[in-house]
Amino acid sequence: MSTLTATEKKARSNELAKERNRRHRELNKDAMNERRRLLYSEKNPPIEKVRLDIHIDLKNLIDLGVYDNPEDKSENTYIFYLNTFTTIIRLFEATDLLKLLDLIANDPQHVCDVFDNSKQQNGSDYSYNTRYSFYKAIPGVLKLANINQSAEALKTYREKMEFYQYMYLEKSQTNQTDELPTYSVYLDKVKETFGDNSSKVLIVKLYQELKLRDDLGQLIIVNTSRSVKDDTQNYIIVLKKKVSVVINEFKTSASYDAIKKELSSDLSKRVIEYIKTKNLNKGEYLFSQKRLSPVISDINKRLGFTGGINTLRRMLVSDIHNNPDSTYENKKELASDMKHNVTTALRIYKRPQQK
Repeated sequence: MSTLTATEKKARSNELAKERNRRHRELNKDAMNERRRLLYSEKNPPIEKVRLDIHIDLKNLIDLGVYDNPEDKSENTYIFYLNTFTTIIRLFEATDLLKLLDLIANDPQHVCDVFDNSKQQNGSDYSYNTRYSFYKAIPGVLKLANINQSAEALKTYREKMEFYQYMYLEKSQTNQTDELPTYSVYLDKVKETFGDNSSKVLIVKLYQELKLRDDLGQLIIVNTSRSVKDDTQNYIIVLKKKVSVVINEFKTSASYDAIKKELSSDLSKRVIEYIKTKNLNKGEYLFSQKRLSPVISDINKRLGFTGGINTLRRMLVSDIHNNPDSTYENKKELASDMKHNVTTALRIYKRPQQK
């Protein structure tokens, strides 16, 4: 008869204990599951009190066009948004769904307070992406209930969606590989290379103040907006000491109002002096080129950079986004000036900080 070592005895004892536990679980499986259900229900109160007075089905979601590109979405995606609304019901401790929907449609400040400050059942904060999904679920459910949200609610929820989408993207974004200088350093390089009074400096300073895309080609020189009959024409109003630019037609003009901006005193003087030097008259173009991106591309090539006007826009974005003192409101204001939303800045224009 062989004698077991201490290690072998311990291993054998553990095996026997595991077998006893297995048999115990098998014999008491139903009772143990019932106890688990009771414990879960105590921590997660059911919402059976909610009156679900609305029928939600996935086909209606697609037919209403609530979500983009429905053919690319799986059924699980739609179920996810509906489950999100179930979470919203719990957050509000709702006992009447129609009253909750009316609240969501007409009291955005209260809704935002709940969405922004609620915590998960375990006490931890919701992620930016989850809070974004709360706001994302709202329009679809309200449409299905045939409830119109107020203009204030629509605007507020869209801004909140943009905010949480931005925060999520900023947190998860990986740095790009290329680096650019700040706009002021870039402008100094342009002055050193082409001269302070050159047309190149004028163009670069115009983009610095106006923050546009390739919209400054063929600006018509006028002294009053009343002389412009075509409401799609872009033009520059030149007075004795003051210059303003009006851009009616640009890439995102369908989503934004026309751009009307008075230039700084320094830039106004530069424009007036340029017009005198070139002997330009009212009704002529400030710059003859229809597009200025090739001009910017040539400037960048001389300075050792690549790209055209988007390179300038990326510098403008990075100057704000890489400044630790910049707030979300600062970034949002810049996005408004550039006529895109704040998340576009992260996806397309933001560069990494310089070492």
